[in-house]
Amino acid sequence: MLFRYKQVQEVISLPPEKLSSIREHINQLLQKEVGNSSAEGIITDISDVSDIKSLFISRVNGHSHFRVHYWKELIKPEEGSIYTAHVDRIYEEGLFCSIHNIDILIPAPRMVNWHFNGQCVTKYFQHSKGKRISVGDDVRLRVIAVRYDKKYQCLADLIFGD
Repeated sequence: MLFRYKQVQEVISLPPEKLSSIREHINQLLQKEVGNSSAEGIITDISDVSDIKSLFISRVNGHSHFRVHYWKELIKPEEGSIYTAHVDRIYEEGLFCSIHNIDILIPAPRMVNWHFNGQCVTKYFQHSKGKRISVGDDVRLRVIAVRYDKKYQCLADLIFGD
């Protein structure tokens, strides 16, 4: 998983009623971007709004437009990356996990020596050595395939015993 920071310059529009505390309203607008994804990655944090400059006032709606410089933290899944993810759902077909709004499937056929137990109220996978994985657990995994179509989706292998 690749975390990186990127400096961004963007034009932001504020209506006249928001001009009393410009920095606060710009920060609120930028924070709404956290969790959004694009081909460059998922925004996990926005920080250090360092420069706000007035550009112009729109004749159409009276909004003031500002050029804003800030940093955003991005996470982008890559094949071969190893990390810890949260188990959201368990089905006979495998584990469905997530990290930073990235959906990850660990298919059951790739979980060697793990067996699905769906007889209990709480479904789980159990390893031949006794370890169990249930909803809410954290697991280590290695990404084996990545797909992006407005949202990241990954296939992964479970890492056990490292």
